Amino acid sequence: MKRKLYLIAGLLLCCSVTGCRNPWMEKLVGHLINDDAFYVPRKWSWDGAVAEIENLATETDIKNFRIILTGNISINASQTATFDTTSDISISITGNKTINLNDTGSLLYISSGQTVTIKGVHLRGRGIVDPNDENMFSLVTVDGGTFTMQSKSLVSGNNNAIGSGGGVVVINGGTFTMTGGTISQNIASNNGGGVHVDSALCSFTMTGGAISQNTAQTGGGVHVNNGKFYMTGGKVHGENDPGLSNIIVSGGSGGKALYVSNGTAYIIGYADHTAGHLADTTIP
Repeated sequence: MKRKLYLIAGLLLCCSVTGCRNPWMEKLVGHLINDDAFYVPRKWSWDGAVAEIENLATETDIKNFRIILTGNISINASQTATFDTTSDISISITGNKTINLNDTGSLLYISSGQTVTIKGVHLRGRGIVDPNDENMFSLVTVDGGTFTMQSKSLVSGNNNAIGSGGGVVVINGGTFTMTGGTISQNIASNNGGGVHVDSALCSFTMTGGAISQNTAQTGGGVHVNNGKFYMTGGKVHGENDPGLSNIIVSGGSGGKALYVSNGTAYIIGYADHTAGHLADTTIP
């Protein structure tokens, strides 16, 4: 084992000194492959990819990046921007693998000017193992940036014990688009077990996917405190609610599918809400 570690350390030192681009080593440590893609099999590969993205976005004209997960990983949480405060960057994360939360914070914290898209990726909170394992953040925080969930993605297992947004929280003009995937088994002590939209310039657009089995005092599925929620497809369920048939505009509490307090929800066209189908509805 020591010989392997010495070999890796030596190769890393050699590459750092000579500037060599060895594909095997770069895959191992999560460095850039084919100009824009990072292959990430383990935690320290993720750390290396994040650091390199921040460096390249600052020092070069490269602004679009791909992270391709080749193994399930567990990473440290972010309580501020995951990709530092670097702006005008776009990052896609794919690979049909799982990213597990190690400690307190968000798995992804997306700041202003940053666009992050996940496809086929499971973002997994600590509550999957123990529902009482409390976190103090949403699993995904969209703080002025843009977050997109695509097919076969999953955001699950987070227990936000002191705030709103168990799965995803959208704040400070952030934008969240859900075209596919599932947000489920998340808990918020306050509002929005699945998704919480929290400021006037924020928006959440849902064209596909499902939000179900999330728990909160108000808005088990989606809570709109300010901002706008547009729904043209997909399904939203409360904690034990069969569909979007139980909508509370003000007052009341519990695991209802959608709770609109100060913002606006637009149900556009026809979407499958399982029970109590709605079409061309604006709330309030």
